[in-house]
Amino acid sequence: MISTHGISIMGESELRSTGTKALHSAEEGVVIITKRGKPVAVLQLYDEYDQTEKIIEEFEDFILGNLAKERMKRKDKKFLSLEEMEKLIFSKNE
Repeated sequence: MISTHGISIMGESELRSTGTKALHSAEEGVVIITKRGKPVAVLQLYDEYDQTEKIIEEFEDFILGNLAKERMKRKDKKFLSLEEMEKLIFSKNE
């Protein structure tokens, strides 16, 4: 296992043989599981996962709320095309 800056990288075979080591490493930070040198999974504590999911939900609500406000301002159209939605989303993220 390689560890640096709170991130550990562990091969799939090492995970099989020393599973509890991976759990202990997850307490220190994220563990990236690799198969043949390519990342295939991430192991992290559930509380960290849950917090990340909540942040993503808040961000999605914020974006959708802003899009809804923009839509309400438009009196000439009752809908936005997919292209217009993409432009709004990506222009606000830049």
